[in-house]
Amino acid sequence: MSNKVSFRFHSAKSPFGVSSSVKSSKKLVIQPLKIKPTLPAQFESESWEKLQKAVRAIWNSERIDQSREELYQTVEAICIHRKGAQLYEKLGAELDALIHKSVVGVDSTRFLESVKDLWTQHCRKMLNVRNIFNYLDRSYVMRTPAASTIWEVGLNLLRSHLAQLRLNGRLIEDLVLLIRSERNGEERQLDLMYSCIRMIVALNLYQSDFEPQFLEETASYYEAEGQEYIQKTDVAGFLLHVEQRLVQENERIQNYLEQRSRKPLITNVESHLLAPHAESLLDRGLHTLMGQKRLEDLRRIYSLYLRIGRLSVLLQKFTDDIKEEGTKLLNVDSPGDLVARLLEYNDTLNDILQHAFESNKDFAFKLKTAWEHFLNLRETKPAELMAKFLDEKMRSQKGLSEKDVEVVLDKVMQIFRHLADKDVFEAFYKLGLSKRLLLRKSASYDLERSMIARLKGECGSAYTNKLEGMFKDIHLSDDFMAKYNDYLEKQSWGRHIETKVQVLTTGFWPTHPPQNVVLPPVLQAEADKFVAFYMKTFQGRRLAWQHGQGHCVVLANFEAGSKRLEMSQFQAMVCLCFNKQPELTFQEVQAETQIEEEELKRTLQSLTLGKQKILLKQKAGSKEITEDMGFRFNDAYTNPKTRIHINTIQLRETVAEANKTNEAVRRDRLHIIDAAVVRIMKTRNTYAHNLLVPDVVSQLKFPVTMNQVKARIESLIEREYMARDEEQPNVYNYLA
Repeated sequence: MSNKVSFRFHSAKSPFGVSSSVKSSKKLVIQPLKIKPTLPAQFESESWEKLQKAVRAIWNSERIDQSREELYQTVEAICIHRKGAQLYEKLGAELDALIHKSVVGVDSTRFLESVKDLWTQHCRKMLNVRNIFNYLDRSYVMRTPAASTIWEVGLNLLRSHLAQLRLNGRLIEDLVLLIRSERNGEERQLDLMYSCIRMIVALNLYQSDFEPQFLEETASYYEAEGQEYIQKTDVAGFLLHVEQRLVQENERIQNYLEQRSRKPLITNVESHLLAPHAESLLDRGLHTLMGQKRLEDLRRIYSLYLRIGRLSVLLQKFTDDIKEEGTKLLNVDSPGDLVARLLEYNDTLNDILQHAFESNKDFAFKLKTAWEHFLNLRETKPAELMAKFLDEKMRSQKGLSEKDVEVVLDKVMQIFRHLADKDVFEAFYKLGLSKRLLLRKSASYDLERSMIARLKGECGSAYTNKLEGMFKDIHLSDDFMAKYNDYLEKQSWGRHIETKVQVLTTGFWPTHPPQNVVLPPVLQAEADKFVAFYMKTFQGRRLAWQHGQGHCVVLANFEAGSKRLEMSQFQAMVCLCFNKQPELTFQEVQAETQIEEEELKRTLQSLTLGKQKILLKQKAGSKEITEDMGFRFNDAYTNPKTRIHINTIQLRETVAEANKTNEAVRRDRLHIIDAAVVRIMKTRNTYAHNLLVPDVVSQLKFPVTMNQVKARIESLIEREYMARDEEQPNVYNYLA
């Protein structure tokens, strides 16, 4: 095989279109060297001597004689001549000796500071060494799998020498103690901690050696701290301390610890500082915090308990506290006091739910169930008092704008949703609405309609059908009275009394016992005119007068002049009796008017007591009206006003009257239960008892017991709407 290398050159066309021809090709022959080149005998030793001297100068922080470029080229030359392995081995041995010397020189009296300096100097020196031997890293080390980079060699040697001198264990212990002192409030040494932790991470001691010991110390520290703080601080202070500790530990992660330690470290704090005291903290302070509406502290409780997975404990304590506090609030019989306190409590709970508990759905549901629990403990009383509270608000706004009253109505509706006895509320609300409409005492018809719209949206149109019917009656009555007045103007009856009659549908309005009184001739004549016109307009209808709901304006002539007296119809009837003679006895007034005895006594009291004494009685010092008492017209009555309102003695609603309304609701409920049973049986025709009772309960919108349903079933059996099956007593058959 020849060692010659030959090249041939052929002719080619000129790029400018002029051809050049060469008759024969030329050959260039390269001959090998006759003598193979060899390295100088002292090249390797002299090169290493030069490099060793540079490494030692770096380690001793001395000046290097050669330039870094020259040293780099020396390393390159050694590697090119396949001496990289020998150079790698010699460098490792040299670094081993130098690092050992550095580790031995650590000052035990200022250990952490000395280790920090060791690490700082080690990194600086190894960077310089690596720069000089960079070609060795990129050539020999990359081609040798078992070989570590020069930087890794330095780390491995440093770790090895620290372990040999048992300094790594002391380093970790001192770091843990330094963190403890930092937790105790001593001065933080962030730069020192950062450098030492970076060293531990680089030496692969963080996860295996430092972190387990650090987390164990953390658990012990916070467990002891929790036991100490729970004894000497209140709930709010303890929770604030926990929150501050969590912030501090997060800062510790940001400042010098590894991010991988965040989750185990924070979990350690939560599980040892807070979790063991979760229930006792709520027992001690949740009620106070909720009662004082300390939203920031409650927000802190929620966020911390969410972190430790103990929201279920907070949820239960929250529910129990609402039930307990709500039960206390119900021990009031005044409508204003009870509902005002309930509204205030509802506002507090809503603020807590929204701003402290982040409108959590579970807490919202428990809040609803807690309201339903305590609000219905007193059966029908809360519903009754809420209706009376609204009656007071609708009568007088007391300086509030309609917008303010609308806000109150919205708040009342929030509580109304939790009422089980909505039919009781409807009965009492209808009673109050009827008085407001008939006596023109309502502050605003727009507010009245707005409230009915709210009730309709909450309970449906069937619930407000009668309430809407009452408004419709008032509107129709106004229209009818306009027609009646036009009719009177066309008649030739001469002078007549201005009359306004309100015709009410019996099924819409609360029922009042009829009072058969004898009207004065002047009033009876007007009543007869209206009845005649009404019957002519609406044939087949029947009118029943409710004289107890009427009002009159009476012109009274006194010595000081004439006055217009605004009074009830019964007061007017009594006053008109004294047109015939100035003095009358109780029996004479009753005989002429036929007003029921107790009602007449209240009427006479209103005319003889107080500031507006239209009548004088014989026994001036007595407040009671007796049957043998005499009365006379007070001709000397004076008042600077020309139009005077005479108050009536309002009969305060007694327990018996409230019971009467509740009894009416109870009777209505019996009919509703009967209708539900019949409706189900008519659909099923044959149905088992244990299926019928739950179906009936599910269809009712008011609370009812199983025994009440059973009693109505027995009543229907007695009335032959249904019958027991002869073969199966627990099965009912519908009787068509």
